[in-house]
Amino acid sequence: MLEVLLLVQNQYQYLYSDGDTAHLLNMQTYEELTMNINMLESSKDKLLYLEVNMEVTVQSLEPEPGPLSWRLPARHTYKVKSLMDRIAKDRGTTYVTGTLENGIQAQIPNFIKPGENVVIDLMWLTYIGRA
Repeated sequence: MLEVLLLVQNQYQYLYSDGDTAHLLNMQTYEELTMNINMLESSKDKLLYLEVNMEVTVQSLEPEPGPLSWRLPARHTYKVKSLMDRIAKDRGTTYVTGTLENGIQAQIPNFIKPGENVVIDLMWLTYIGRA
């Protein structure tokens, strides 16, 4: 007999990490799910962009064997903590290195000020716009 499995994508909220385990919360059922960090669909350097309460997607096969992988959202909003000063005063928009509240550095347009929220593309790790 042939068994049919469904690939399902559900939204979860990232709670915290404990070693190599990420704890996620299903926002519909309030069920907590633990997944290995290695099951993240992208490279481990993207884990630096993970924040508490960030919405992530979990892919699983139903009815069994269960969760297969999880991924970060395509975009996420971060608060700018500080910006490096530009040396040259160029015309137009130039990018400077900014530090986000979680400690990650990103290239941000010089018109953004500390304390503002920016949207970062998590696939390319680039600035998209103001939030």
